[in-house]
Amino acid sequence: MTSLSLFVSYPSADADLAGVVVELIERATKLPARAIRCTGVDGHRLDAGAETDDTLRREIFESKTFIALLTPNSFTSIYVLFELGARWASRKQLIPLVARGITAAELKGPLAQFNAVSLSEQAHVLQFIEGLARDLAAPLEPLSSFTDIVDAVVAAAKVSSVRPSTSLPSSRQASAPAAGAVGPHSEDRTREIAIRKMRALIRENSYGVAVSDLADAAGISQEQVREYLMAESDVVLERKPPRRNAPLYALLVKLP
Repeated sequence: MTSLSLFVSYPSADADLAGVVVELIERATKLPARAIRCTGVDGHRLDAGAETDDTLRREIFESKTFIALLTPNSFTSIYVLFELGARWASRKQLIPLVARGITAAELKGPLAQFNAVSLSEQAHVLQFIEGLARDLAAPLEPLSSFTDIVDAVVAAAKVSSVRPSTSLPSSRQASAPAAGAVGPHSEDRTREIAIRKMRALIRENSYGVAVSDLADAAGISQEQVREYLMAESDVVLERKPPRRNAPLYALLVKLP
């Protein structure tokens, strides 16, 4: 059985960013999928039937390295806060990765003791992956083989994140707004954030991105993806391969 090398803690609202960070680690170090725990990323989820809390508690303590993906959403996620506290108590390696508006200077208390890496800076991302490979005794692949995913991480890290309220939700999933609620999390704001996330992903994939993947990343329905992107003048939707019932993809076009 492969031992757990890496545990990635992240807020569920930023699962898209966690996904590209994990892809970078896999591409750059060739760590086997079962050596990485990231509960919301395919290939790195808990096994079927696993006792969630007991398994996570054990893996947080036993993993060789613990990565904390810190965005504005992290500090109102009950699971992230518990995971951070448990890892801190273990006195083992903890690497904070800051993104989406959070800076190292904003980290307080025990987190301020750790050298945080900014995912918005390419040089910082490269230094992080080089150090991680060294810490895990994993061979580092040639830079040319993962430069594109480094750029994808930087782009995803720069996508704006809504600063949540200070009240703590009762679960890892973000709390839904009350029916009819109006305010900063209104439909217009939700649309703006979703479009930014989708455009960041589309920019990094010249082949295009499946509408189903965009829906998962932005946390909206496929119907909303189509509605939002049809209003974007430099985005087209087409089926690949070009036949009826083939998957629908979104891609950028150059305007005249």
